[in-house]
Amino acid sequence: MGRIFIGLMLLASGFLSACATNISTKVHQINDLAVNAQNTGSFQGIEAMASPVAGDSNPNLRRVNIVYIHGIGWTENAENPELGNNFLRGIAGAYAKDKTQSLINNRCRLGHHDTSQGEVDHTFIETSQDVFFETGLKGSALKLRKLACMDKQVLQAAPDLEFVVYRVFWDDTFWDSLQSAHVGYDDYFGANNQLASLRKKYNRQLKDDIVNYGFSDAVMYLGPAGELIREAIHTAICSAAQNAAGVSFKSQGHVVTKSKACHQATGTNTGTGTGKTAPFVFVTESLGSKILFDVLHDTMNDEIPETIDQVTTNSEIFMLANQIPLLSLSNLKSVPTTKMKKPVRHDTRPRIIAFTELNDFLSYELVPFYENLYTRAYDLNHDNQRRDRNALSAPGVRQQMVEDIGFDIVDMRVEFADPIIPILKSFVDPKQAHSDHAKQPLLMRHMLCGAQNGKLKIEGCIAATPPPK
Repeated sequence: MGRIFIGLMLLASGFLSACATNISTKVHQINDLAVNAQNTGSFQGIEAMASPVAGDSNPNLRRVNIVYIHGIGWTENAENPELGNNFLRGIAGAYAKDKTQSLINNRCRLGHHDTSQGEVDHTFIETSQDVFFETGLKGSALKLRKLACMDKQVLQAAPDLEFVVYRVFWDDTFWDSLQSAHVGYDDYFGANNQLASLRKKYNRQLKDDIVNYGFSDAVMYLGPAGELIREAIHTAICSAAQNAAGVSFKSQGHVVTKSKACHQATGTNTGTGTGKTAPFVFVTESLGSKILFDVLHDTMNDEIPETIDQVTTNSEIFMLANQIPLLSLSNLKSVPTTKMKKPVRHDTRPRIIAFTELNDFLSYELVPFYENLYTRAYDLNHDNQRRDRNALSAPGVRQQMVEDIGFDIVDMRVEFADPIIPILKSFVDPKQAHSDHAKQPLLMRHMLCGAQNGKLKIEGCIAATPPPK
């Protein structure tokens, strides 16, 4: 009976929520890994990160650059053309701006440069040469060249406040090159949908949403193709840094590679502390959180100073529905019984702020993850001894954990998902819990305004006051 009940609830998820009674958004706690106390976490917020840019025509204008990276995508779904727009609409709504303005149309979907709107506001990211992946069919290989597309959106929140958003879309290209060859024959929106069309409606929709367009992304990322996805994100950051410093996408060449974009960025004044370039912050969703985490972790520990280190120095990374604890299981590897610590940045490390809905099946809070990992692990630097829970309260331990991770860690424990059936409040929509953070005005205000000692910062933040309805 229990299995039948769970199955019925999963089938109803996402299809009956339209008639559900909306629950109010709640922020239960804001916790900081470095602090041995609950609900005392603090972070700046995107609006506070904005700063004037030298030489701008408006000397009073404050600007911030935002790199947005999506997660498991559904971008292949022809009925879901607005990937990434919810985040832009969330910002626009916080400042009572028009949420339907044409500037958030995604021209990356065209697959080519659209010059009808004047200056090209997007660029394509490719490998320097074709990459071939052998498949389960010996003697056959799949080819990958195009990695991603990045577009640029500008939101004028106030006369003196501007958000420049660089959205990185990697899912379509990897689907076309790799995933569709494995599972595309079995999805409803593909050209060969004869099999999928035989399924019952909701079974078909759930298989597409959860497996074909969902889990297949994570499985692919955890394999050899993950290196190419990380290359795409690294390249996008270098290209965005150049653009923010005044180098147009046209000047970059419209199609960029990692070696080209990052080499050019090194020779460009892209440092965010110079006054020429506004600061960068990052927003990631779902699998995108793990991708960016891996990219930054690798670059921070390679001891090679480069553009990506500059733009992430003292930055803030807002992770919505992160999957880092779950997907980090793929990073397990045997190590010597003694291991020297790698050097990491200390006073300039970025801060991760993880927004986690309590009822999301796929995401995990980070503070308890690292606490649990620490107390269940053996200390390689102290005779391989097993630690105990009390070690977390010892002086300096939490700060050392933060330095070992390489990031400041702040958790936001939130709740907003609606019951999928109004009279059954004990089960809420898991898909909404995973995907709809940007649709919650209260969460967007926290992201924009920041927090101080576990509370939303009000003073000095334009977005702190909800706009009139």
